[in-house]
Amino acid sequence: MAYRFNASSLNRTTNLPPIFNFTIMGWFMLPSAPTANGAFFSFGTTSGAYIELYTNSSSQFRAYSSGSASASETLVTGRWYHMALVCRGSANGNMEGWLDGRLVVTGNPSASTLSEKLFIGNTNDGENVNAYGEAFKVFNRALNGDEIAAEMQCVVPLNVANCVSWHAGDPGNQLVDSATGNNWTAAGTINWEESSPPIPFSQYLFPMMEGGGSTSISVADSGSASDATGISV
Repeated sequence: MAYRFNASSLNRTTNLPPIFNFTIMGWFMLPSAPTANGAFFSFGTTSGAYIELYTNSSSQFRAYSSGSASASETLVTGRWYHMALVCRGSANGNMEGWLDGRLVVTGNPSASTLSEKLFIGNTNDGENVNAYGEAFKVFNRALNGDEIAAEMQCVVPLNVANCVSWHAGDPGNQLVDSATGNNWTAAGTINWEESSPPIPFSQYLFPMMEGGGSTSISVADSGSASDATGISV
């Protein structure tokens, strides 16, 4: 099940990471081509400067921070992407946008940005995104590439020590923070859709097999019997 953002979003003002040392990630899918700017993640001042990962009317994957925007590749509708917004410091180039485990765009974080409010699906300027989303995680540290690649493989966080928020994705519990119990606030109506990114809930669960291929299993033994399934013993 996935969150359905459409003129709706999640936000919080408590238990936030440091503004210049954080990672926010999750899976998103655009159901149609956007007609305006729409934010996947936004973090910063309640009314003022912020750091943002968003798309525009050209479906570009972009990072922005109060006057400094950087564009990357174009997103395809109907496809799930893993997205991560990372900040490694206040210096130029320390704002990063990661797509499917790859660093694809960098930018300059605004020095006036404060750790006051975090949005999923919007900004304090009202840039609502029209998208499906799931498996959101917030870390109080800038994760490296290997850590981001590992975290994108499952819903449950692997780096529990630095995770300050994550969503289990239970229908009807979209405000529940599974890390701390400090729940989120919803703006608008967030619905649920029968669509999910291609990942298991936990690293200890295997993803379901897809496709119509056949699988044959053979076990060496002294017997020679064979049944209709093709499994010989």
